[in-house]
Amino acid sequence: MAYPQGPARPPDRSTRRDRQDPKTSSREATSAVKALLTASRLNLEVAGREAVGASVPAPGIPPGYPDPARLVTEDCIRAD
Repeated sequence: MAYPQGPARPPDRSTRRDRQDPKTSSREATSAVKALLTASRLNLEVAGREAVGASVPAPGIPPGYPDPARLVTEDCIRAD
């Protein structure tokens, strides 16, 4: 089935400007580096806690959460 195509629209001004602005890609790269540094710091912190035998919380619902069943839906992925 072929879809009719209308006239090609030029990108809006902000999109065009962002593509031409070298600062945009620099900001995106800076953001990505910050995210990687945050993840690395967290990994080092967890590794340090494990190295000295301190407890490290497992991912997922904390054990003391009052009603964990409310957080799980019927359509979720299960590890059964």
